[in-house]
Amino acid sequence: MSQSKEEQLDSAVFRGELEKVKSQCSDPALNVNWQYEGGFTPLSGACQEGHVGVVEYLLSLKEIDPDRPADDGATPFFMACANGHREVVFLLLADPRIDPNKPHNIGATPLFMACQNGHKEVVSLLLEDPRSGPNKPRDTGATPFFIACEKGHKEVVLLLLADPRIDPNKQTYNQTTPLWFASENGRLVIVQHLLASGKEIDTKMRSSFNNKTAPEQGRAMGTAAKRANRGRLPAKKD
Repeated sequence: MSQSKEEQLDSAVFRGELEKVKSQCSDPALNVNWQYEGGFTPLSGACQEGHVGVVEYLLSLKEIDPDRPADDGATPFFMACANGHREVVFLLLADPRIDPNKPHNIGATPLFMACQNGHKEVVSLLLEDPRSGPNKPRDTGATPFFIACEKGHKEVVLLLLADPRIDPNKQTYNQTTPLWFASENGRLVIVQHLLASGKEIDTKMRSSFNNKTAPEQGRAMGTAAKRANRGRLPAKKD
């Protein structure tokens, strides 16, 4: 079964075949913003895969819509940030048509996704852009700083702590703080950095989730882990 011109463009984009992409886009009848399954555009695909040359070329086309979201709200910029493609993010940030804070349908911003996935270099680029909103929460109230603490991405956490705009005590909608969730997930290094940051970290705030403070939750989780390990044989040594 033969592919349509748009499908051929899509295949060339995903493989990073710049000359084929240029050849396809030279056809005036081709819709360079066509949306395939899920609402993703050719530019979305190039950003997801990190094909810098293809992204640069597509952005040069006057008819391209660089900020068109997919059905789930993910823009090409969102895809580049989520996948940690620093050079692509750099290119897109230079385009005035891009909204660097445009969120996914669940409220997660490009910065949120870069923090969640531990992409330090992308996070650094986004924080340098004056348009970035580092405290913007997703639909649960969790901020980029919150998710970095939860996931244990130390270098990202340190970057964010150095930004004066960051509120390290900003709560989710059930009153859990970054410190609380770091404790919940056993992120000892993150807890240590938070407490040694020189910022006023609230250790007494009680979560409406279970009415525990961060230290209480950390102790409870530690006790539960010890109980779960009782009776287990020690790991064999090589």
